[in-house]
Amino acid sequence: MVVTHFGATILEALAYRKPVVVVPNPEWTRTAGVEDARYYAKKVNAVLVSEITLENLLNAIEEARRRKYPGLVDGAAKLADLILRLC
Repeated sequence: MVVTHFGATILEALAYRKPVVVVPNPEWTRTAGVEDARYYAKKVNAVLVSEITLENLLNAIEEARRRKYPGLVDGAAKLADLILRLC
């Protein structure tokens, strides 16, 4: 299980097939906002917590455990295949 702010950690968690809960940091006003986090969470099937309370966090963790993970393509293998095709 990974509970993270809205950032790159989400992709690493998905690569290792870990359920993800996204909790945007309300103090970070110069970064992407909650709407961006909502869109990203939907795209990767993560659970978004927009209001930080203990109950919301516990519910989000349980919900994340039930969700399926999106399939991620092995980018290294794909790149190697493309390079080998150039030869």
